[in-house]
Amino acid sequence: MTRFLPMNLHRPEEARGRAQPGHTYMPAGLAYGGKGSTMLKHLRATDEWAAKNALQKGFTLVELLVVIVILGILAAVVVFAVNGISDNGQQAACATDSQTLRTAVEAYRAKNGAANNPSEAELVKDGFLSTESSYYELSYDGSAPVLTGQGACA
Repeated sequence: MTRFLPMNLHRPEEARGRAQPGHTYMPAGLAYGGKGSTMLKHLRATDEWAAKNALQKGFTLVELLVVIVILGILAAVVVFAVNGISDNGQQAACATDSQTLRTAVEAYRAKNGAANNPSEAELVKDGFLSTESSYYELSYDGSAPVLTGQGACA
């Protein structure tokens, strides 16, 4: 004799196998994955299980795996976004430092004569720079300043 169980087990009367109008029923052997889920069927058929809300029943493995995959995708997006932002920031710092050095050299020349080729130490000492550049080394080709990039600005 084949026993039929309801596919929707939200109410205790359904869990006990009582037929309800408007519900779909399936053979008991197919319910919850077949032969290997007898304990799960028994657990879900109790009044105690039916009285619990969704938070008390917990999550299925598939639900947890879906959440983990979604979090992994979000983490990957954040890592790539932060990496791009830091690269852009480094490029902006290099450009700013280069422009600051060139402006300081021109300001020094305007004050002390156009023929002078100041070192970074002289530019700091005279107040044209707050500190020596950590990105560029200053040298001259004749009277034109040449900036040699160091580290990230190379």
